[in-house]
Amino acid sequence: MTTEDVREPGGARAVGLATIQPDGTVLDTWFPAPALTASATGAAAGGTVRLDDAEAQRELGPEAARITGHDGRRDVDVVAAGPPSRRWTTPPPTHTTCTFGCTC
Repeated sequence: MTTEDVREPGGARAVGLATIQPDGTVLDTWFPAPALTASATGAAAGGTVRLDDAEAQRELGPEAARITGHDGRRDVDVVAAGPPSRRWTTPPPTHTTCTFGCTC
């Protein structure tokens, strides 16, 4: 291995469309244009949240209003999802309790 083989750790950023059942179960999320970032700090700081209409249109374009909403035929909601906005007044949690009961 050479120094050229070693890369700085990075992260990723993506905005997508999530399909959600009435009970809140996320069936899938499609990310049409994921991108690698130079730093992992943005990815580590946030997770994924539902975007409001303005954020969805800014990130996905004006067609976001047409492709999001309730799909009565399948009884699911299609919502825009992406990294949390930087407008938070408190930082996100630094750890979570995983399904095994430990803090990761």
